[in-house]
Amino acid sequence: YSDNSTATITQAPNTHNDTALIDQLGAGNSNATITQQNTSLTGGSVATINQQSDSSSATITQNLSHNTLATINQLGNANTASISQDDTWNASATINQDGSGHNASINMVPVSDGSHATVNQYGTNQTAMVDIHGTSNNVTVTQDGDANRADVRLNGHHNSSNVSQNGTGN
Repeated sequence: YSDNSTATITQAPNTHNDTALIDQLGAGNSNATITQQNTSLTGGSVATINQQSDSSSATITQNLSHNTLATINQLGNANTASISQDDTWNASATINQDGSGHNASINMVPVSDGSHATVNQYGTNQTAMVDIHGTSNNVTVTQDGDANRADVRLNGHHNSSNVSQNGTGN
């Protein structure tokens, strides 16, 4: 249950073997934030946000993280999401959204070598923006029906992207 929801997890600089989880349900004005600063150079970071949503939003930022992972799942209503991951290698990021206002973003710069990013959105106002700079990165964006739009910008060598869109705005 979440009324005027909000949840924030911040973990100190130089944290190692981090994990953070936020789980919210609907009937509230949602919001969630995870920040995990200068995480271990040998990995450890994981961050997850699940929202069942109403007015939604979510943010994950993981600064200097290697072998990290971040996930945002949302279900209905106004949606928005973001993942950043700053100076990442072998990072992975996932945003799944289901219905309503959508939006999404995955960023992963300055050196995102060997990273994967996935954005899936389904019916209504989709958008998706993905950045990612570096080498050997892979991006998959799947959108379904309604307003669609996707911006994928990979910058570097041996990168690949796959964008599938179905009906309406494209």
